[in-house]
Amino acid sequence: MIRVVVLAACCSLSACGVNKYCVTQQDYQIAGVVPELRPAAGLQLPDSPSALRLPPPPANRVPFGERAEDGTISCLDQPPPMPPVEPPPAVEETPG
Repeated sequence: MIRVVVLAACCSLSACGVNKYCVTQQDYQIAGVVPELRPAAGLQLPDSPSALRLPPPPANRVPFGERAEDGTISCLDQPPPMPPVEPPPAVEETPG
């Protein structure tokens, strides 16, 4: 029983380290745009000001993730690493 629990914990932790899906192409990235609805002959579509309009696709697509020169992977859904924190300068106490 303990072996099963340890094995499940190891598998769960190892799955966190390989979650760099942003480098590969995802299904939604190759999805096509559905053409706009056209009315049948003799009919007219209502012009609704509250209708949602889809913007045109961008001319230059931005990749979701990049592989750096040092081999690390940076994804847009992860924040950049924080700079190292430097300790504050020591304050000299003056006798008073």
